[in-house]
Amino acid sequence: MSFWKSLFGKGPSSKNDLIRSLAKQRIRADPMAAAMGFSEPMVDSLGITQLAGLPESTIATIVETFAVLKKQGIQDGEIFARIEAHRATVGTGQIPQPLTLESYVTYRIALEHSVGAPVSQDFIAEAVTICRAFFHCPRGPEADDKADNERCTQPGESGPSLDASAMQFMAAMPHPEADVPVRELSFESENVDIAYYENPQTIGAVEIGIGQPYETPQVAVIREGGNPVLIVRTEKSGMGDLLLCSLDPSGVHGNYGSFEPTPTAPLDEEFISRAIEVFQSIKRL
Repeated sequence: MSFWKSLFGKGPSSKNDLIRSLAKQRIRADPMAAAMGFSEPMVDSLGITQLAGLPESTIATIVETFAVLKKQGIQDGEIFARIEAHRATVGTGQIPQPLTLESYVTYRIALEHSVGAPVSQDFIAEAVTICRAFFHCPRGPEADDKADNERCTQPGESGPSLDASAMQFMAAMPHPEADVPVRELSFESENVDIAYYENPQTIGAVEIGIGQPYETPQVAVIREGGNPVLIVRTEKSGMGDLLLCSLDPSGVHGNYGSFEPTPTAPLDEEFISRAIEVFQSIKRL
């Protein structure tokens, strides 16, 4: 926990903050990284695209994906198969055994970041632990679940597929590397967090080139216990009107009528207030 506090104080505010802080810690701890010209000011100067190329980004993204799928009840072997299928465009190798989150991340780092300052096993282990905490990743018997490991398919094999509704929901989420929340709120008493975005790029648009059929100027992702449970957004109709809508992981698309912000009220506060009302109304059903 002291390592976590030394990195972030009260904690990182975004995934990009997490990646930058991990990169700075590696530079401080690894003389070879500093000798190759890496420095903390250089990390601060990196744009989102450059940040995504760091080993720390690879670690954070793999752990984040693992956490999201784990919370959906998907077994570990299937999760690793899906991550590997997605990252196979970068390259593939021999899947490690026993297969754990740490061993898989170590394998992908060696494969994807073979050029540049080497990343130590100690750093990978610490970074995985920190990312688990940041993404509220459930712990499970990854290495002990032999059945799960045997079900982990190699690239080119037909692996399990996500439920269509879950895929639609994930595709509609703001892309974690292309977008940064404008505001983030936390309601600890109810274990609820809200991330507010403006005109975000979705995962579907960035990863597979499938965008939304309409503009979504305001988007709120509501998480309960760290798990995304609802997207509330404004959708611009063909006539230019804004509609307040929602989408949940089961594929239910709700329409709550026109969203007409009060001219004198801050737009983000009014939208977030309406998003909370939508979430509370659904919780009462």
